[in-house]
Amino acid sequence: SLNVEALVLDELDLLMPAKKRPPGKPATRWQDRGQHPAEGLAKLVARRARASLQVLAGSATLDRAARTKLEKALKGAIPAPLRTVAVSGAGLALTVKTKRTFGAPANVRTTLTPTRVLYRSVAATSKAAPAAMARAAADALAKLKPRVALVFACSADGLKVRAVAADVGDVWPRADVRVLNDVLFPSSQRGRRRNYKDKSASKKKADEAAEKAMDADARAALTREASSALRADAAAATAETPLILVADAAVARGLDVDDVDAVVIVGRPANADSFVHLAGRVGRDPLGSTDRATPPAVVCVSKRRDLTLVGSWLADLGEELVELDSGE
Repeated sequence: SLNVEALVLDELDLLMPAKKRPPGKPATRWQDRGQHPAEGLAKLVARRARASLQVLAGSATLDRAARTKLEKALKGAIPAPLRTVAVSGAGLALTVKTKRTFGAPANVRTTLTPTRVLYRSVAATSKAAPAAMARAAADALAKLKPRVALVFACSADGLKVRAVAADVGDVWPRADVRVLNDVLFPSSQRGRRRNYKDKSASKKKADEAAEKAMDADARAALTREASSALRADAAAATAETPLILVADAAVARGLDVDDVDAVVIVGRPANADSFVHLAGRVGRDPLGSTDRATPPAVVCVSKRRDLTLVGSWLADLGEELVELDSGE
């Protein structure tokens, strides 16, 4: 038997998607043909874990198909249908951050999501170039004057993260504009190439050898240090010298940056689920400690036909998309 008491599956709709089949051969004998690895894992745990097994699964965009897959994998261990737990009012998310003894203050972070969010739009022309859309995003940020903002570039419109960051920095020179991937993963290969650019050949060779010798734990430690530094920089940011983080829309799921006053989505989100996760990065407030004069905002910078689609998604959620100039 397995010494497993709990199985936690975050972003279940990605771990057990409804239609897509995993490429390649099954990873273990518990993974049947056409199953995703998470299904095989759940099946193994259900058959060999303790009788007191507890399962917690969730996602902001959880669908019936993923839930049915999980219930099928857990058949015999957990009775179906799985119980649904709803939280009224502000959402409450609990995230374990370290390997310290559970319950230690530094081990757990609690984040409150906002009860009210402003949804605003900026319309671009049908033939607007990516650079023009990035400049429109920078203008929107200048109007909102956030302390901390996230800008997501949607690749469907040909937007490149570094180009968007450069354009935003040109329009708003006082802002501290950074590419999120460079900030959080300083040991990545691209980051090494960037840091080596101005070094001598011998120094570059020595640094490359040291990077290759670095193990996974050391790389993880660098990322933890970078996360702590980013949190400190976000706390020190002001409306006059804001911190603007630019990232690809694909990294939105699971991203947790404190006290983001504005999220700007440049281009067309892939679908309604993607939009929900992008917009959900705004206003995450540790322990409800931030006193906001105005609600956090989500701004969509895209072509009019795409904004109409986003507006329909928000209408289904009981929200309204308003032009930025006519909003609060």
